[in-house]
Amino acid sequence: MTERGMPLTAPFRFAPGTAWRMRATQPPNEMVLVTRHPRQPRQQGPSSVLLGPGLVGERYQILTEIARGGMGVVSRALDQANGKVVALKQLLPDRASDTQDIAHFEREYRTLKSISHPRIIRVFDYGRTAHGPYYTMELLDGQDLQEGARRPYKEVCGILRDVATSLALLHVRRLVHRDITPRNIRVMADGHAKLIDFGALASFGISRDVAGTPPFVPPEALLGHALDGRSDLYALGALAYWLLTGEHAFPARQLEQLQRIWAAGLVAPSKKAAGIPLDLERLVISLLAREPHARSTSAAEVIARLNMVAGLEHEGAAEASALALAHLESAPLVGREAQLSCVNTALGRATAGHGLALMVEATPGMGSTRFLTEAAISSQLLGATVLSVDAGGSDQPLSAASRVIDRLLDTARGTTLALIGGDADLLAGVHPSLAARLDVKERPRVTATPGQWRAELHATLFDLLLAVSKKQLLVIVVDNVDRADEASLALLASLAEAAASSSMLILLSRARTVAVDPSQALRALSERSQLLDLPALDAGASSTLMQSIFGDAPNLVRFAEWLHAASHGSPMHGIELVHQMLDRGVVRYEDGMWTLPAERPDIALPKGLEEALRTRIAALSAGARNLAEALTVDRGSMSVDLCAGLAEQQGEVNVHKLLDELISAAVLLDDGQGYRFKSDAIRAALLEAMPMEKKQQRHRELAELLLRSRLQLDAFVRIEIGRHLMEG
Repeated sequence: MTERGMPLTAPFRFAPGTAWRMRATQPPNEMVLVTRHPRQPRQQGPSSVLLGPGLVGERYQILTEIARGGMGVVSRALDQANGKVVALKQLLPDRASDTQDIAHFEREYRTLKSISHPRIIRVFDYGRTAHGPYYTMELLDGQDLQEGARRPYKEVCGILRDVATSLALLHVRRLVHRDITPRNIRVMADGHAKLIDFGALASFGISRDVAGTPPFVPPEALLGHALDGRSDLYALGALAYWLLTGEHAFPARQLEQLQRIWAAGLVAPSKKAAGIPLDLERLVISLLAREPHARSTSAAEVIARLNMVAGLEHEGAAEASALALAHLESAPLVGREAQLSCVNTALGRATAGHGLALMVEATPGMGSTRFLTEAAISSQLLGATVLSVDAGGSDQPLSAASRVIDRLLDTARGTTLALIGGDADLLAGVHPSLAARLDVKERPRVTATPGQWRAELHATLFDLLLAVSKKQLLVIVVDNVDRADEASLALLASLAEAAASSSMLILLSRARTVAVDPSQALRALSERSQLLDLPALDAGASSTLMQSIFGDAPNLVRFAEWLHAASHGSPMHGIELVHQMLDRGVVRYEDGMWTLPAERPDIALPKGLEEALRTRIAALSAGARNLAEALTVDRGSMSVDLCAGLAEQQGEVNVHKLLDELISAAVLLDDGQGYRFKSDAIRAALLEAMPMEKKQQRHRELAELLLRSRLQLDAFVRIEIGRHLMEG
């Protein structure tokens, strides 16, 4: 059972490896202890006691329990929406009613969702059940460090360097992990280490919630002093000591033992294990210094010393590029506080049954997609059913609406099928993919006129989404809505009008343009939506953005000022310029440290976002560009098998090399389902650069590949083949 309100002086005993959390209460200087139980043994059978019978979130089937701690349980789960196996984490029942524990859980998900780093676990979906919140993440191979200590020192240095690269990203965002322990680090099959648990994450400064595992807790955390990156480096030193010797540097089993054990001093690692180089021992001892100022100042400094001690090679070009890209792509959303406040207000109104539609309008590069993503996460954390789609890529009737229904079947299949009832045959006519998901084998013959059929279908879709909003908060997110088909726009316009009396929030984005006259349906939708403008970032916001990427790198202030002027306050254009300066060696990232130019770079750089994207595309190898062009004619994520088939058509045999290049160049990303473009602007730039004859050729190539593939040629695949043949 969880003990609450226990004074620090109480004789509470911890099992080895037990994590603990301490909270401040009144008066401010008094602390109380909240325990976290040690990890329990793995279970081999399904765990339904915690998660309840049936599917979690109407989507995830629990297979086996992986691990259980004092805060939550992690299980292996089958995602019924796509057939993939993921890891699912949920708070324990007695934690699921604690507002502070829920806040930590939500912050963990939000932070991981905003981070893309090769040494940090990826998360996917968030939801709530009657048992509490949960989220899903990638299922990792390998083993955690808890399963084996006392490793060769060169192997230890490699593991520590991987963890330090993760910490470098957190620390530039002024975040401290607070729980660097063996059980939170997974060594993968390729030998690299990944950080897997962010439940104790906190901002730099004094925290009223102190978390960790006793042997890894720095003195400043226990004493209630300010925390910063050096607090994590202390834990990294404690981890190094344990990996090198098989023992803890400060083997505290109880919190009250720490002061006495610290006062007794540190036994040098070489006294516990032979073969530890002197320079490595000095590094470990310095990291375990009681005073933060006596430790290394940054993760980059630790990485440099580890490289020197163990003779580790610097990261290869591909790995260094991936680590640099992680900093660029994981930058937080800045300068949009007022707009996010509007979304939060709208969410509050929708929760109370007074929904509305918000239309985000911005010029390309101002971050509308990034903004919608952040708004969708906020909606998820409120427990909303969130249906996010990109309306670009198809002008087929009701294509955008069919994607919304498809997402609804992903997130709440049981509820949706119950609401559809006898209308399944009608809805199957929206798109062949829906027919398969609704178990409609044959599309019924339509006896009504086309106009009558469309009107009935419109009414059925409208009623379905409105009925869902009567049961739960529903948030429909449509990016690039100005590229949606007319029928979908008409449906969204009807929903926007009805949202005022329902628990529904519609979030939309459209490009600000004066060259194109909006269609009648888009004009009606815009008139029924409240406008949210995303202007250019001011100098202060641009500086904050650059600091979140580069930390306290030398020359940051001057570089940020120059970049703001060069990009005209466009966050995407600014980051694109950094990409190109990285490629030319003007900006460098190595071993966790950024090097920025002291003066304005004396090189020609693109003057606008479109020119910058064309420059990036031109820098690709012929094989990578051919593959990217082939992917432009597809409307969603493409599997690695289809990518390989497209590459083979171009005479390329190493598709993984091409995909790695496209990911390193921030052209593509792996979304867990397949590969898709990092941004619609890149896809649009590729399409614009291709002559019509080449576009037609790409459509024909994809159609031929689908016909030759071993995919089941269901109705959806057949109609896609037909579309490509018509376009080709």
